[in-house]
Amino acid sequence: MKRDEMLREWIRAHGRMVIRTAYYYVKDKMIAEDIAQEVFLKAYAKIEEFRGTASVETWLYRITVNHCKDYVRSWAYRKLLVQQHFERARDEGDLPEDVLVKKHRGEELLAMVMKLPVKDREVILLHYFEELKVKEIAEILSDKETTVRVRMMRALKKLRQKVEEEEAYGLL
Repeated sequence: MKRDEMLREWIRAHGRMVIRTAYYYVKDKMIAEDIAQEVFLKAYAKIEEFRGTASVETWLYRITVNHCKDYVRSWAYRKLLVQQHFERARDEGDLPEDVLVKKHRGEELLAMVMKLPVKDREVILLHYFEELKVKEIAEILSDKETTVRVRMMRALKKLRQKVEEEEAYGLL
């Protein structure tokens, strides 16, 4: 397969995942889309370096995560006013008011996750929102599986504390 065809296939198959992953880091849809373009440009430029030892998806996750970490550390990101929004899929069988309550609770939970430090947020998002296994997350983040598990446990503890605080103050 030619390089151009391979890139088109990667964009078609993994473009939404790259944008979604970038969004989890930068919390802005337009910036996430820009990052996705840069990720695919970088993948295209380094296509010969892809050895196939990992899946294309894992390779693109790693490029995306690394690019997002660089962006989050950048001056531009620190000065950015962040808008938080996230669309949740609706369950068709639910009553409209049930859908609204679920959506509201899901958005509140996501908002709390997004307030976690990046190291905590990334493991939660990759595991629970992207449904990746600990082994895959460890590979993407270049960490040991035990490190990922510990980070996830600590992040969940912080998230649980935030939820309990919100409930105690009647905010949830």
